[in-house]
Amino acid sequence: MQKDPGSLARPWCDKGDYFSLTITFKGMPGPEWIPCLVAEHKIIGSKEARMILNSPTDFWPLKTNLAKISGSTTTIAILKGSFFKNDSDRSTPNILAEAERRGWSDPKPEAACVLRDIMTDNDIKKMGLSKVAVMHKPFGCHVLRLNREGHGNWLDSCYVDPADRQDVFPAGYGFAFEIIEY
Repeated sequence: MQKDPGSLARPWCDKGDYFSLTITFKGMPGPEWIPCLVAEHKIIGSKEARMILNSPTDFWPLKTNLAKISGSTTTIAILKGSFFKNDSDRSTPNILAEAERRGWSDPKPEAACVLRDIMTDNDIKKMGLSKVAVMHKPFGCHVLRLNREGHGNWLDSCYVDPADRQDVFPAGYGFAFEIIEY
């Protein structure tokens, strides 16, 4: 069997109801990520995703010292959508409340780019997921999402509304947060 050339050697740890993995930030502004991902055959798949990547205030705030961020690491938790036993419980408010209960926080938007850069569709499939919504501070009502459906390694966006309990996600989703280590 031929190894997927872009596939990780399973860098994540299955913790039961979530996966954890450590990522290293490159400290790149969003617009620099677009050609980087495209060169690696990743597809930027929605106008909202491009808007998030191109936002000087939402991707990396203007006063951020990117040199200090470059090379820094963080631990990401990907909560399995199947953690929520009922489909109706898989709403944005419930997902955010569960992350808060665990002491997790919203990751930087660059975490979505790093995850898409290091993870192939096959990696996401091995996790038993179809999509991973990176639960950073929303741009409008959108967050970046890794999507393995269709043809290609997509980085697109999905709608999230912290107040909407009616809008629910399918069980095949994962939800990425930053694990705060003290």
